[in-house]
Amino acid sequence: MKKIGLILIVLALVLWASWFVFDKLKTNSDVEEIISSSWISEEDKKSLKEDLQENTIDKQKVDNKIEALKKKIKLKWLISKADMYFDENEYMIALVEYQKILKDLPNDEEINVKTWDIYYKIHKYKKANEHYQKVKNSRFLDKDKAIFSLINDYWVNKENIEKIKSQIEEFKLSDEKNFYYINSITCIVDYSLCRDKFQKYFEKNKKFETEEMKVMYEAFENFKNFKNDDLYYKAAFVTGAFYQNWFYYVALKTAEWILSQKSNYKPIMKVAAKSAYEIWDYISAKKYLTEVKNIDKDDPEISYFLARVYEKLNDKILALVNYKKALTDWYKDQLDIKRRIIFLFYEKNDTKKMLQAFDELLATKSKDLNLQDYSLAIYYNILNDDLDKATKYSREWIIKFRDSEIFYWYLSWIILQKENITQADLNLVKINLDRAMKINDKSPMILMVSGMYELKRKNYDKAISDLKLAHWLDKSWEYKDVINTWLENVNNEKNNENSIN
Repeated sequence: MKKIGLILIVLALVLWASWFVFDKLKTNSDVEEIISSSWISEEDKKSLKEDLQENTIDKQKVDNKIEALKKKIKLKWLISKADMYFDENEYMIALVEYQKILKDLPNDEEINVKTWDIYYKIHKYKKANEHYQKVKNSRFLDKDKAIFSLINDYWVNKENIEKIKSQIEEFKLSDEKNFYYINSITCIVDYSLCRDKFQKYFEKNKKFETEEMKVMYEAFENFKNFKNDDLYYKAAFVTGAFYQNWFYYVALKTAEWILSQKSNYKPIMKVAAKSAYEIWDYISAKKYLTEVKNIDKDDPEISYFLARVYEKLNDKILALVNYKKALTDWYKDQLDIKRRIIFLFYEKNDTKKMLQAFDELLATKSKDLNLQDYSLAIYYNILNDDLDKATKYSREWIIKFRDSEIFYWYLSWIILQKENITQADLNLVKINLDRAMKINDKSPMILMVSGMYELKRKNYDKAISDLKLAHWLDKSWEYKDVINTWLENVNNEKNNENSIN
């Protein structure tokens, strides 16, 4: 029996050793795959190496990290697509893609930081702070943005200021930054105390690590040297500094304090309006801008800015009224207003006025007219059957933008609108499509026009293939309806042809 027991013990040891060696080899293989992958960030690789080099390796922790990184490699194309949208500022599309990734990798630091950053960029501070809780110790985290997000979410008041100060201290910032943020929010509830602390700080410190504190120092120097004794005039320097430092919530609240002392102080009313706008408080922005407009109805900047606010409040009629007033009063960026008017008519589905607005924009002949101005004007004139105007703008286009493929496919599209198209017309279309393809063979619109061309030639399968590829390549969804219409046309004609035969 002893012999049998000894044999069983030896066998168990052999099996354990085999499993250990196999597990070790498997781990080494997995690590090698991760380290060699170009899809894993250097930070993630460094973190894994550090875990493996610890004196007491937490095997479960290492295994979990390896499995997560292996999953990340499998999701590389989805991550790449999400990153592409993120880099191109297509935040809402990127957000959808990152949320898909987080279903499989809920604790991935890098993806959570990017998701947090999108919520911050689109001013969804509450959602940003939810994700912040997952990434507050991340090396990827922008601590300054995280603090702005925190403050813009909670809207500092006497009841919550101590809690927010404690949360700011958890970021473990430098002494200067810590003082700047904590004392700045003090200005919201006790302006005198905040001002006094800044002044005492600047008496002891003249060199600063951050641009923000340099701006505040300059403001307090101006405050100290300003000849007028009225405190609200002096306070304007400080409020202006907060606005310059993008600390919009504090700028708004300190502006409100000044306006409680002098209600018609126009420069501060503007700062209050702009600060409110930046933190999506459009009701307050509208209130201050309307009050300024009552003081100076012909200020083009106020008319323009008020139009922007009405746009955000979805009041398109008042937005148009104020944009047109800003144009009349010679607002400095006339092209910007004309483009915004076009967009408003587009959103109202007022095609006739939208096309008139395009005419007014292009009639300026400004050197600052860009490729998109002409492109959209041509596109919508083609859709609305004004081929003469589309051709006119296309000819102007080719002079300004010789190296763009867009002119060539627009010209092809215009030719393909003819009811009685000739072989010579089709040959010209083919020449222009080939030129466009050489410049950009990934354009959904070139492929759409190619599908139209193949339809005219009754090459139905090639037409369907080109149109489906165009549909897939149109990531912006800008042309989906037009492409779908042509796909339907091809399928109908193909079915009719088959039924006859």
